[in-house]
Amino acid sequence: MPSLRAVVLATLSAALVEGPASANEQTQQPRPDGEISIKPLTVIGEERLRHWGRARVLGFAAQKQAVVSISDDGTIRLWDTAQGVAVRNWAVEPRSANAAVSGDGRLLFIAADDAIQRHALTRDQPATKWNLPLPEFPILAADGDGKRVACRMLKNGAEQVAVLDATTGAELARYDCPAHRCQRVAINREGTLVAAAHGPLVSIWSFKSGKRLHLIPAHSDGINVALVYGLDFSPDGRRLATGGADRRVKVWDVEHATVETEAEMIATVASVSWHPEGKLLASAGGELVVWKPDGEGSEWIDATFSPKSVVFSADGEHLAAAIDHAVGVFDTRTGRSLDPARLMPKYTSLAFLPTSSQILAGNANGVLAIFDGKTGRRVVQWPGHVGEVLRVAVSPDGALAASAGADKSVIVWHLDTRKPRHTFQGIPIRKQALAFSADGRWFASVAWRGAVEVRDVRDGAVVSNLLAPNVRQRGGMAFNPGGTMLYTAGSQQTVFAWHLQSGQLGRGFGRPTGHDEVPLALSGNGRYLAAGDTWRGVEIHDLHKNQTVALKEEQPGLMFALAFTPDGDALASGAQDGTVRFWDPVTGAQRQSLRIGPPGGTVRQIAFSTDDRLLATVNGNGSVYVFEDLAP
Repeated sequence: MPSLRAVVLATLSAALVEGPASANEQTQQPRPDGEISIKPLTVIGEERLRHWGRARVLGFAAQKQAVVSISDDGTIRLWDTAQGVAVRNWAVEPRSANAAVSGDGRLLFIAADDAIQRHALTRDQPATKWNLPLPEFPILAADGDGKRVACRMLKNGAEQVAVLDATTGAELARYDCPAHRCQRVAINREGTLVAAAHGPLVSIWSFKSGKRLHLIPAHSDGINVALVYGLDFSPDGRRLATGGADRRVKVWDVEHATVETEAEMIATVASVSWHPEGKLLASAGGELVVWKPDGEGSEWIDATFSPKSVVFSADGEHLAAAIDHAVGVFDTRTGRSLDPARLMPKYTSLAFLPTSSQILAGNANGVLAIFDGKTGRRVVQWPGHVGEVLRVAVSPDGALAASAGADKSVIVWHLDTRKPRHTFQGIPIRKQALAFSADGRWFASVAWRGAVEVRDVRDGAVVSNLLAPNVRQRGGMAFNPGGTMLYTAGSQQTVFAWHLQSGQLGRGFGRPTGHDEVPLALSGNGRYLAAGDTWRGVEIHDLHKNQTVALKEEQPGLMFALAFTPDGDALASGAQDGTVRFWDPVTGAQRQSLRIGPPGGTVRQIAFSTDDRLLATVNGNGSVYVFEDLAP
């Protein structure tokens, strides 16, 4: 049996090198409450075509580069992919609604609340609605020109597929799906053939005669049974592509119900889509692969993202894929993303390189990358960990960097060669923290059971193991300028001070905290230390005068980030409400409040460049925002 051969398409690693997200002009817009909304100088890794829940692409609209997607956040959106914005939105009940786009991109059909709505995508006109006894989880598909719609129905508990007139909603035909619940339906371009995937089986019916032509055990060999999730007719209706939980893609001869060719993917095949000329077949199964069904082409695999659905445009020039919450669109001629930045992986941690505008960032795929903070252009990247990068740090001379990953490893890197200098055992949770001493001699990280290990950077040897009864590291850490003390955030009190020479616990100060992640920041001159959490408040400790002040106002939502400006003149905080606020370290008074992102855009980390000109944030959506000259 011949195998499918894959065509090199949509190589994201190459697409990402092409450049940054388009930089937005940095503007400030005062609000009535005194808060200032501000746009970043540069955005790294932002997903512009993004839902708040997992997405699935439905099809292209007739407009150029317009894509329709549905999400379990309860929305269906029509995206202008060139501008990266949603131009139309429909609200639906999450997880109990479904939709389909006609092959010509003119019509959108939405099944929800015992009704099917028919919307025109090419012009603004009232929707048509047909009331029907739909099942709790409707499934539907439309033909090539929007004349007929196939949908899942129930009759006395039995699974059926109905074909409806797409203009009037009148029922034209109804077929039984034996044995299993219907997962997918498909209707060919002319509306003459209907298919349904139910369990591991696929039924094919003739619309004209109303007879079942075939009942195919599509993804069952008599012993192993796999559900069928991908289902699509070729443009000429002669072939049917299926994809299943057995990770296989199969192309069937419709007339004879025989397999023409098949291939294996790395995960469950959730979606398949034919090119409008029938020369290519796209599949989503842990990777995005585009095949030449006739056996020509070269093998291609890209595991940098895992799409859940895929669809070709009506002209075959573009391919859309849903990757987690986002929608990506590719040029089928070049394989390049139309907007590489929107498909960049989520960034989780960052640090500025000394005396530079460059930023070291770690992402959710375990990759480390260096970006130019002013332009957003990626300078270099390299694989760091298996799984998410939890924290990164850079030595004061910029020669070394450290990263901690969800794979429980802590690695110290030579930044010039990107080769490991030391690898240690860490902890695979966000309470991990990293710090270099000001002279670059010591390096600290969190080890098992919340102990803090201080190591000699030269040979990696442990010089202090800081662990006291009932004292567990729970957040940030920082060395004093002389490298004689290490401040850590704990559970019994907000801050603990450790004498490195003796390894003994010195004073502990602040109030007990119940929050898992306790942000901590030390000013560059070692005078001010800030730590705390939203529930009990943030305190600023003047270590020279042995005085403590609390922030005068509360910042709404959980607080995740604290950082002093390099001159120590202001404390910046970031929280769940999407704001960065600046505080006076002497009085605790708020100086300025800046809204840097959309509502709900959590600020998870803040960092300043050493010249005080740039401020960078890691946000809850996995993007990095860079701002210029913000500090008051």
